[in-house]
Amino acid sequence: MGRDAALIVERELGYELEDWGSVDTKYKAAFGKDRPDIRHIVVLMLENRTFDGCQGHYMNKKYKKGEVKRSKWDTDGKDLYEYTNAVQGPDPENGPVDFPVWSVAKDDETMMSQNNLSVPKGPAGPVEKFHFLNKCTYGVLRPTPEDIKKGPNMAGFASEYLKKEKANSPSNADGETVNADGSPLIPGIAATDFKNKRSPVMHVYRPEQMTVFTQLMDAFGCSDCHFSSAPCQTWPNRLFAACGTCFGYYNNIPYVNKTAEADGGKDETHYFQSEEVHKGGSIDKMASSYDTDTVFHKLEQHGVQWAIYHGQVSLAVLTTSLKWHLSLIDRVKTLDDFETDVRRNRLPSFVWLEPNYDAEGTPNDMHPPANVLFGQKLIRDVYHTLRSKQDIWDHTLFIVTTDEGVGSFDHVKPPAAADPVVGHDHEYVFQDDGSPDDMIKAGYTNPFTRFGTRVPNLLISPWISKGSVVRPKGHDVEGECPYPFDHTSIIRTAFDLLLGRPDMHLTERDKVAPSFACALDLDAPLNQGPEQVLVPRFDEKPLPKGHRHACHSVPFLVEACRHTDSFGGQLHSGIAHRLAGLLGVL
Repeated sequence: MGRDAALIVERELGYELEDWGSVDTKYKAAFGKDRPDIRHIVVLMLENRTFDGCQGHYMNKKYKKGEVKRSKWDTDGKDLYEYTNAVQGPDPENGPVDFPVWSVAKDDETMMSQNNLSVPKGPAGPVEKFHFLNKCTYGVLRPTPEDIKKGPNMAGFASEYLKKEKANSPSNADGETVNADGSPLIPGIAATDFKNKRSPVMHVYRPEQMTVFTQLMDAFGCSDCHFSSAPCQTWPNRLFAACGTCFGYYNNIPYVNKTAEADGGKDETHYFQSEEVHKGGSIDKMASSYDTDTVFHKLEQHGVQWAIYHGQVSLAVLTTSLKWHLSLIDRVKTLDDFETDVRRNRLPSFVWLEPNYDAEGTPNDMHPPANVLFGQKLIRDVYHTLRSKQDIWDHTLFIVTTDEGVGSFDHVKPPAAADPVVGHDHEYVFQDDGSPDDMIKAGYTNPFTRFGTRVPNLLISPWISKGSVVRPKGHDVEGECPYPFDHTSIIRTAFDLLLGRPDMHLTERDKVAPSFACALDLDAPLNQGPEQVLVPRFDEKPLPKGHRHACHSVPFLVEACRHTDSFGGQLHSGIAHRLAGLLGVL
């Protein structure tokens, strides 16, 4: 369908959209070339996986065959399976044990079992909190300027996992860590296995296990240089994706620190031990801290329609100033509504998709230890929905990623990042180390001037060549492209393609972020891709409740919302009234 015909259809449906002719003109003036006719940017952000964990085996084969050169941030040039992390063994006299990157054997008959699709499966989970992610990448709790100068060594993932495993899992009479019911942890899958030198966080999925990723990488493209925006938990990274900043906060919400209180505040291990939410502090933090505009606000101010479709709750709403947005009743919907809106040709131009995080149901967010096929099934379903409506599909860029890498291994060292600046000038609520300025004054470094680990990435569109491996524009040019992709590249891409405004930005971070628009290398929607993407049959039985994690703090948010009358299954503008009630300001 041509541009004029598409506009007529939109007007007949009564769905006001921006003037694409005007956007085309602005884009050509700014970039010196025609704008790819993208009218829908659809983003699906899943949870807590690394690029190596999901796509590393696939890309490693391409590097080895010479099909693709490594990115300029992948400097070691080693085979993926040559990387190791040293861990002190049970017998100190024998010294540390090297734990290599590993995958299930190709001929293993249990490859597609629930256990092998849920690694790491330990009840404690990988480390997620800021200070211990620093230990994974730099080997220290609080990197100093000297540590930053030396650079990350990516050597602490396995040892930090073992520490958390011991700190949070009960032990049997033999001193072995076990599940809460006393059953043994599966070696390598859930427990650190010294005998076979397997750590759950050094595990990499095979392409056969990441079947949807593999099919879509072959059919369209991916980037092997998409980093999480901050070396932190879920909320900071999702805040970067929506706001271009995380306001200088390094963890989600405050936790009750009973251990440290008993020890006069000296016990750093509370970052491992405490998952008990400080309810009052959390509500205070949510209400007072995240007050800047989001990408959604900025697009709306310039006439671009947007919507959020969620599987349970929307973190994009509850963690940002969107929770006070008066138009949410029309903008925040369910994933079922997403299918309906596509079918009716009423999909907005900027679409944010969120999975089901629910630890009480069957989460499809891919957060360890969830079976990764649940998340892949969601990716497949979204792709099929978009692909089924030609008028929408021909004008769509579909981006898939995860918010952070949690404490699982990735071999590429995160580079320096631009300080977002915006959002750091408020009073900090329940953050032990204070603001980035406080951290610098204490002799440490601003953590928001460096990226977190790489995250999975899929770039899907009929405007992308088959099998593309996408790097930022100018990647191979000396002196250009100082930064890799990160979550603020989503904001940059939206402003470039939907507004034709490379000058538009929220913070200094998205101002300099490279755009995914460079992936759109075809002159027309010539790569239609497969009509069907296959997901193998798998055990869809939910994991036992004690084996689920929720670093995104969704259980707390759901419970907070339940203090008032029912949402009717959908978050809407009433969230402002409800949160105000919780804060006692009504």
